[in-house]
Amino acid sequence: MNPSRVTRSLGWFFASESSRFISWIFAIALGIRLVMVFVIGDAQHPKMYEHGEIAHNLAIGNGFTMHWPYEPLDSSRIAVLSVPIDHEGAFIPPLNPYIIYSVYLLFGERPTAVMILMILQAIIGALAIPLLYKTSRLLSTDATSRVVALIGACYIPAAIAVTTFSGSVVYQLIALAVLYFSFRAIRFGSFGILISLGLWSGLLTTIRSEFMLLGIMLVVVVVFVSSAAWVRSHRIAALASVLIPMMAVMMPWTIRNYRLFDRIVPTVSHPWFEIWRGNNIVVSNASFLQPTYDWVNPREFPDLVRHMDSIPYDRHFEPAVNDMFMAEAKHFIFSSPAAFVRLGLKKLLFFFTVDLSDRGARSPLYIILTIPVTGMIVFGLWQMLRDRSRRSEALIPTIIGLYYAALTVMTYTLPRYQIFLVLLLLPCASVAIERMKWFRSAERVAGGVS
Repeated sequence: MNPSRVTRSLGWFFASESSRFISWIFAIALGIRLVMVFVIGDAQHPKMYEHGEIAHNLAIGNGFTMHWPYEPLDSSRIAVLSVPIDHEGAFIPPLNPYIIYSVYLLFGERPTAVMILMILQAIIGALAIPLLYKTSRLLSTDATSRVVALIGACYIPAAIAVTTFSGSVVYQLIALAVLYFSFRAIRFGSFGILISLGLWSGLLTTIRSEFMLLGIMLVVVVVFVSSAAWVRSHRIAALASVLIPMMAVMMPWTIRNYRLFDRIVPTVSHPWFEIWRGNNIVVSNASFLQPTYDWVNPREFPDLVRHMDSIPYDRHFEPAVNDMFMAEAKHFIFSSPAAFVRLGLKKLLFFFTVDLSDRGARSPLYIILTIPVTGMIVFGLWQMLRDRSRRSEALIPTIIGLYYAALTVMTYTLPRYQIFLVLLLLPCASVAIERMKWFRSAERVAGGVS
């Protein structure tokens, strides 16, 4: 390879204007994601998950609802589940189903709409990469932030996510916005920044229900570690300027749920099912962690299915089933503490490496891309915690990482959860890259041709 060509490439990458770099890195990220759409995407048989089912019910006029996914034994319940549902629910947060529904309104519920949705997700996923660069720039140098942005653009597991509809692509963009404004609030802390942090945090709860508790924790920490003069002088006012807009975004959905269920359901109606799903006798006796069952069926859980069949199938069904799974999960945890701890340790191992119980995660490409990136994130975060000048910012990704580690212990691992967490915490890798000799050498070469 011609050395002068290499140095010119390095010069473009490291020494070009920031706005030009952002345009190019967005184009690269978008190009990779569009390739995934047209090569891997299947508009005829898309992976819509619960999000697509709810969007379908919205499109046909049944409202925000879906049948609870289980296999009944009772013949009358089987008949009920075979016809359109007649009551609304809150099985998942609202934002992603409404995005899908909006496209259905414009283009109809057909493959053309699915293809447009995938292209839209490719654009959303690509927009996350310039934001990844700008977030990294608050922690490290411009050069290291560019490397991180390139890693994010080329991180294939995140790019593949644009072909499915679990909401992870939208989560990546909004979560990075929360991280970006958290860092800016710690460093600069203007009124506008704090309001923006609150709005983005509230929006994030409408796509990931677990962020409600995490978001409140984060904004409290941000306000109390901020070095900005105005925030330090007006802690309570600063906290209110974040929490009020956050609650303003969250509360309409919570109020709607309260009116629907006659009880407080902050975001989703089945959180304890997720805990039970990762802590039960079947998964405890499995070789890995992924359960052999699909949702709840009478082959592994006949007593649970009979209990579910006995619960009236009306608007109170979802929270009533959640109560049932709460009792089941607590019984397993407290009656089998050794099994719970063993499962938790196994989940933590997979959380920090790859989930070997999932066929997709056993892909060599996934392992080759994910383990080194995760290692850089952990090393970079450790360096941030050791550096007093970066310690306040380091608290935010540390809390996020510990929270999701604890959540994984309490629930279960899925590669798509790990993927969006990797992209969210990738700015920490910029600090790790600073320490690498090869990078400093490349930066010096680039400086010589800039």
